[in-house]
Amino acid sequence: MKFSQIPNELKYPPAIRSKLATIHSNIVSWVVDNFNGTYKERKNIIELMNSISYICLSGDYLPDDWASSEPFVNPPHIDDSTCRRYLSNLYILEKNVEWDVEISNNTESEVKIEPVSSSQVKNTPISYGKLTPKEDLYIQSPKIPQFDKDKVWMSGEIEGDIFEIYESLPVIPTKQNEISITTDVDKFTKYDLLNLFPNQIIHTRAACMYEPISGVELDSKLGLILPIEGFTRDQLVSNIIEYPHLYRLLKCVENTHENFYKTLEIDEQLYDISDIWSNIPESSKIPYLPDFIKEYVVRRYLLERDYKHINHKYPLFGSLDPFLTLFMPSSEYESLGYNAEDIARRCVTSRVKYKFTRSPIIERLSNA
Repeated sequence: MKFSQIPNELKYPPAIRSKLATIHSNIVSWVVDNFNGTYKERKNIIELMNSISYICLSGDYLPDDWASSEPFVNPPHIDDSTCRRYLSNLYILEKNVEWDVEISNNTESEVKIEPVSSSQVKNTPISYGKLTPKEDLYIQSPKIPQFDKDKVWMSGEIEGDIFEIYESLPVIPTKQNEISITTDVDKFTKYDLLNLFPNQIIHTRAACMYEPISGVELDSKLGLILPIEGFTRDQLVSNIIEYPHLYRLLKCVENTHENFYKTLEIDEQLYDISDIWSNIPESSKIPYLPDFIKEYVVRRYLLERDYKHINHKYPLFGSLDPFLTLFMPSSEYESLGYNAEDIARRCVTSRVKYKFTRSPIIERLSNA
């Protein structure tokens, strides 16, 4: 398959054909203008196109800070093995692509992801003269992840190939998005932990969650407190504080992983949300829109799990523990009765566990 013809040759499902073909076409156009021809760049381009296909096909949402016209600025990334399993004939295999693209003179555009040595990275405290950017809170790793190539954290052989996971840098993260599988919370001092809090309140939910709607309480810091039958206001508020950011969640259904937001489990039965929405009492107050459905389905699941201790038949894939994201200054949490050092420690352990339980490399090494 010729690279330039990917948008014409892929068999897009009718429901997403227009959207996905347009995005892929924009990526192709960008590559035509900026192509450098290295294997690493070719691999990154195909991985991005597969990631976009996965997001669109699964019904997930593209990041607000990503545009197909500048595809390698804050690019979304879905693990390649996940894409391969999910996409079927939409999956693009790089070795099958004929790169009918000329090398560009624009040599500054190449996408580079390279490890750096520990001597190149310093633990620098947050500068409080500058507001913490939202990107520092992302679950996704920094655009250019950093590793100590001299320190192998885990390695093993799978089907004749050697897989290695290097220790990430900095060893003591100064930003939440620097926390990785290899981060060791026991190496943090109290100062290091408190350094992870942003110095402003950051809106981590969808923008519509901070806009008033009739019949639903709007908190000035937390946003909309969606009603969920069977739970108190205090429980609903705690749920938002503990889980302020719901990011690309999957549901275990039989032997596969499906988009978490499209179905709802009731009494061990799985229902399409579109089929039962009108029968849910809260639906009279909650708009039937994707961002609201996503919030309702996930928060109901978490509330049932955490407060009613329901052992769901169709559980969340991977872990999701409280305080995965710290979205307020430590003083704001303290004013609500939380111990800042304790929840910062929980943020680190939650992120490590979140990434560990979703890593296909660790899963394969563990089963090798």
